[in-house]
Formats: sequence, C-alpha cells, structure tokens
Amino acid sequence: MRRRELADFLRTRRARLSPEACGLAERSRRRIAGLRREEVAGLAGVSPSWYTKLEQGRDIRISVRFLKNLAGALQLSSVERAQLFELALLEPVMPDAPGTGELVPALQRMIDSMPISPAFILTARGDYLGSNDAADRVMGRYASGPHGRNLLISLFLDEAVRRALPGWEASARYQVAVFRAAYGRNAGDPRFTGLVELLSAHSPEFKRLWEAHEMPSQSTRTVLYTHPTLGKLQFEYFTFYADIDTNLRVDIFTPLDALDSRRKVTSVIEGACAAKG
Repeated sequence: MRRRELADFLRTRRARLSPEACGLAERSRRRIAGLRREEVAGLAGVSPSWYTKLEQGRDIRISVRFLKNLAGALQLSSVERAQLFELALLEPVMPDAPGTGELVPALQRMIDSMPISPAFILTARGDYLGSNDAADRVMGRYASGPHGRNLLISLFLDEAVRRALPGWEASARYQVAVFRAAYGRNAGDPRFTGLVELLSAHSPEFKRLWEAHEMPSQSTRTVLYTHPTLGKLQFEYFTFYADIDTNLRVDIFTPLDALDSRRKVTSVIEGACAAKG
C-alpha cells in the first residue's frame, strides 16, 4: 500500500514539471504533460529501468542519498520532501498509538480556554473528538450532522456545510491536501482507505481532488463562514498536530475584525453566558 502511494505521488509530481523548468531541451512533441520517466531518472542519477520499478511500486531498496537527489529533481517543497521520505523509508504509524487517549483531556482544557475562538480536536483521519463552547455555538454543524462526525464526510456530503462556506472549493482542496499527508503516514490502515473509498464513491469532487495528490502548503489561511443569524464571518484558520506521533490535530478559528466578525462572535458568546447566569 505504501509503495503504491509512493508511486502515485511520484507520477503526479513528475507530471507537473516541464523540461524547460528542469533545464532540459525539448526534443519532440509530447503526448502527455510533464517529464518522462527517463528524464527524472537522469536528473536523479539512476537508470531509467530502476526508476521505472520505483514508479511501479516494486519492492526495491531506496537510499537517503537517492531520495535527496530525487527531491531536487522533482523540485519538491519542504512538505513534499517530508512526504517522500515518509513514504519511502518510514514504517506507518500504528493505529491507536499509546498516549492518545490521555492527551485528549489536556487538549480539551486548552481549547476550552479560548472563549471566542471556535476550536476542534480531530484525529488524523478527520474524526471529531472534541470542541469548545465557541465552536458549538458558532459552528455546531461542523461536528454534528446527518453524515456523522468526520470533517471530510461533512465537507463533501453535507449540503448545509457547503452552503455555510462561501469559499467551499478552497476549503475542500486544503482539507484533502491535509488528509493526503496523513494518509501517507497511515498507508494500509483500513480506516483511512475505507474513508477514501466512501468519499470517492459518493463525491466526484473529492475523487478529483484526491487524484490531484496535492500536499498542504500552509498551516493558516483566511476562511469565510456564513452564520444563520450573524451573516458572513471571517476567521483566521490555523491547524496543527498536537502530539509527536501526528495522531491528533487541533483546528482553531480566530474571528477577525473584518466583516465585524470579532464583535459578532463575542456578542453570541456573551449572550449565551448571560442567559446561563
């Protein structure tokens, strides 16, 4: 499974490069976009037959030195380089890694201390494990709905979530890229492969984005959200992995001054607290 994922990763990275971008002369018309296998092999310093075996997912010995050369030949970003090394060299993360259960309460206390920033705790697969009061009051539909408690399932199969995100396409593209990186670390885990199969069968948009094999390029971005009573809100979205085994992630939405978002969110939270009192 990991070799197949590596092969797919390499093919997509090869396809996006032009000979000119790599300092190669164009000798003839090409039927497909990107570099040929023999061109990548030459740039990486290996034989075409050996590189072909690698792209075919064959079980061959791979060295760190070769991976460094290959990353340079394919002009990989730092995130893509990390993915290449993980797929080629590292063993997959074992499911239910020790310490995950003990860490969730600590993370819950952390996000509970954020009074006006909706925040969620998720697994690497995108399953919701926790949320704070701000998230429940402002973005409750993210973590609860007819399609279960998984970020990707809600994003692609829940029309209410889609309507709430004016920039849905950008959010979908980003979340698939984040999940793709996690999938590489957990290749072979049936919970990950099952989710891909489910979404691919029911969402052509997910299938298209999945096959693009993009990697995340940033941890923060601006997100627009449409609240049923507050109208459009703008958040600074930030995601990070909260444990060294990258099994848990935290998503935080900080309301910005734009669109009067901070005041609107604060008024909802303070109003709820007053009602409780």
